[in-house]
Amino acid sequence: MEQSILSVKNICKTFPGVRALQNVCFDLRQGEVHALLGENGAGKSTLMKIIFGLVKKDSGEIFLRNSELKSISPSKSYENGIALIPQERTLLTHKSIAENIFLGMEPAFVSKKEMCAQSMEMMKRFSMQISPDTPAAQLSAGMQQTVEIMRAMNRNAQILIMDEPTGGLSAQEVKKLFEIIRTLKEQKASVIYISHRMEEIFEISDRITVLRDGKNAGTFDTADITKEKIIELMAGKKISSQNQNKNCPGEEILQVKELCTNKIHNINLTLRKGEILGIAGLLGSGRTEIFECIYGINRDYRGKILINSKDCTHHSITDAISCGIGLVTEDRKRTGLSLKSSVAKNITLPMEKKIFRYAVLNSKKAHAISLEHSAKVGLNTSDMSFISGNLSGGNQQKVVIARWLAKGSKVLLLDEPTVGVDVNAKQEIHQLIRQYCNGENAVIVASSDFPELLEICDRIVVIARGQVVKELENKGIDEKILLGYATSAGGEKI
Repeated sequence: MEQSILSVKNICKTFPGVRALQNVCFDLRQGEVHALLGENGAGKSTLMKIIFGLVKKDSGEIFLRNSELKSISPSKSYENGIALIPQERTLLTHKSIAENIFLGMEPAFVSKKEMCAQSMEMMKRFSMQISPDTPAAQLSAGMQQTVEIMRAMNRNAQILIMDEPTGGLSAQEVKKLFEIIRTLKEQKASVIYISHRMEEIFEISDRITVLRDGKNAGTFDTADITKEKIIELMAGKKISSQNQNKNCPGEEILQVKELCTNKIHNINLTLRKGEILGIAGLLGSGRTEIFECIYGINRDYRGKILINSKDCTHHSITDAISCGIGLVTEDRKRTGLSLKSSVAKNITLPMEKKIFRYAVLNSKKAHAISLEHSAKVGLNTSDMSFISGNLSGGNQQKVVIARWLAKGSKVLLLDEPTVGVDVNAKQEIHQLIRQYCNGENAVIVASSDFPELLEICDRIVVIARGQVVKELENKGIDEKILLGYATSAGGEKI
């Protein structure tokens, strides 16, 4: 058995009104991938920030190679061979890929040309076939996360802390990441891996530690524990799986005909009332581009969009909202929420006519609307003045869903709706989606999380290279079938 390279003993941390960590112990062996699991708010990220030096512990000890770390800071952590890949992206979006990869360690006597050449070599390992001069602002969420990973690897770290590293990555990118992690293991590097995706945990980790309410719930060899037991330890209770949506779809509420942009080609979709339609596709397949056209973000397209048989082609975002369309974006922190604003302001954002009169805000009405719909989605606060950025990932997503419930939207577009949320919150969001479709409403879920689509959707359309390659009823199919079509392995264009 390999010796521990990093040991954490009896770590405690309290924030105002919250005890985040209580006597937490954790150890990382040389050459292993150690998964750290727990619901949002369990203390995972706080523990990692303490190890890296972003947050100071109240008490406890941290040992690196049997020597206690008395003074910890990010710069000293990098010197000690510890790199953190945070859940929140830290790229400088106005700088290029190469500049971000070398950020903080720019070689003083190496030309920009050489820096780009070295970056290109790293990018090839991730199958990133674009110029290293590309500004980070032009990258998708998944590609930005990939650059974060490359930056950490460029520091030759021997301990990598990965907090939700695959959020927004395609299945192919995840596969490539796992190959690199296995190579790092062979080189005796160690990885602390935080993720809510159970299939990833069981594929890549050697051991698992579970935190619940800031306390250790247990450490196990991955081969010796089941998914069901982990979920039970995380939640402190057994979580029963929900039945699939059983509504009989009604009349058509949305039609997309021959939709074309420079990224998607001849997309045809129909959505019926009471239906949950899935769009399965890998990152870059065109999933998000379809939503951008339907919601009015992109008005430069060919084809037609009909809502309740009304021609809404080339409509604006305001028109789309008026027609009953709501959008939950894949990146709630960048494009879904105003993180510095209250829960009430975020929920009532598209409702100016209801809460303003003669340019004066009716704060009582805004509070009442927000309170009513936050309760409907099970938001974990009754304080509508609470700042949205301080909520957990699952509760932030509930705020965005509550917004469209309050608005009375009839069609909800959900792009990667459960990225970065814990198992319990994921089940709650799935249940909200099902409840939303009980009646006249309908939902389209676009996701690279194929097990999620199989759990909640009635029908699934598979997208590859900007085209529909297959449409399937959700009966007797599995993840491998969807992945086969999404990668065009055995798929056919229809």
